[in-house]
Amino acid sequence: MTVVPQAPTFGYLSTWPAGGTQPVVSTLNALKGQVVANAAIVPAGEGGAINVFVTDTAQVIIDTNGYFGQ
Repeated sequence: MTVVPQAPTFGYLSTWPAGGTQPVVSTLNALKGQVVANAAIVPAGEGGAINVFVTDTAQVIIDTNGYFGQ
């Protein structure tokens, strides 16, 4: 995950499997509004999708390195 904030401040980004409940933890933080990248393993949810939540306006880049199926 990489976040590119559109303002000088930014809170956090969370990711979780589609169809699940949003977690109370962040996947990455960019409190000073900087471009930040972070590796995360997010299980695929309904339809193989994930959900992404950002606290402030930003561009989000998701680089998928692999897909784990059952």
